[in-house]
Amino acid sequence: MSIYNTSAALAQTKNDVAFLEAGIHENVVMTGIRKATTENGNNFIEFKFVKDGDVATHTEWEVKKSSQDTDETFEKKQINQMSRILQIMGCFVAKEKLAFSANSFDEFTDMVIRILGTSYNNVLVR
Repeated sequence: MSIYNTSAALAQTKNDVAFLEAGIHENVVMTGIRKATTENGNNFIEFKFVKDGDVATHTEWEVKKSSQDTDETFEKKQINQMSRILQIMGCFVAKEKLAFSANSFDEFTDMVIRILGTSYNNVLVR
């Protein structure tokens, strides 16, 4: 079974979280996406946005199961993270392309980068 399956994140209704929707800010451009590992071994994916020369980044760190997490708690954290990433991706690619599975965070972030490709280049979002 894939541990990163976006179908649960796509189906999740967000009633408990107030997202800053992409439509609030005018003339924002996503200029890059990268994945990396810190010197401490922490994996992340980073989305870079620019508006009027100002830069903002959105970083998602690999969700790791702590000793206090139940399987359900851990899965909920992963689903919430995938939902945030899918919200960004949905600004640039069709919803049909957002349904995929991966067996690790590394594989998941590779898929995110591959699916987005260059679809965000020169696209102004609100």
